[in-house]
Amino acid sequence: INPRTNVNAGMWEIHGNRNAEIAVQITLPSQLSTGFWTMPISFGNQSGCWRRQAGQNACNQYDPSTVLVERIRNNNAPNNVFYVWFGGTVSPAAAQHTGVYLGNMTLSVAYTGN
Repeated sequence: INPRTNVNAGMWEIHGNRNAEIAVQITLPSQLSTGFWTMPISFGNQSGCWRRQAGQNACNQYDPSTVLVERIRNNNAPNNVFYVWFGGTVSPAAAQHTGVYLGNMTLSVAYTGN
């Protein structure tokens, strides 16, 4: 899933102090599972995408395994936002068990103080 172009990309909308610098960190899974079955998932250097306003197709791609340091949009609420989209690549086996595969991601956001 391409985070910039796929409507199925995951998305977070972050609200915070206007123009505040934030550090965004995502804990990424290495596999998805359904019951006892698993499927590998990977994330490349363009699997993340960010923007200070809506508009996924114009977001800035980045590597979601790195900490992203950017600023929240310098607008009054409710427009003091920061968006993050993500996608990834699954690698099913030839005889992969069917089902809905799930995994957990954790997004942590912290003010840097800058």
